[in-house]
Amino acid sequence: MMSATMIIQVSVTNRDGFKQYLNKSKEIAARHGAELLFAGAPKQTLAGEGRPHDLAVVIRFPDTDAIEAWYSSEDYQAIVSLREQSSQQVMTVYAETPA
Repeated sequence: MMSATMIIQVSVTNRDGFKQYLNKSKEIAARHGAELLFAGAPKQTLAGEGRPHDLAVVIRFPDTDAIEAWYSSEDYQAIVSLREQSSQQVMTVYAETPA
């Protein structure tokens, strides 16, 4: 089974609401095997044009099924409105492929 990685670009629109969302989301994702690999602010663009954002987050899950289970879970869906009220996010899932 190959792991899957999700990269999230976040533009925060409400800091307090985003903190609440982040705390709840971390807890829910952990129950689905998520491991936070990186979170940080962009410092420099070396090539190309990306979408402006405040924060990039990289999370590894055991597989794409785990990501689907997390995203579609009742617990996560219950906080989607908090995510949408406090930030704009682009969530992209990458499946590991053999070399």
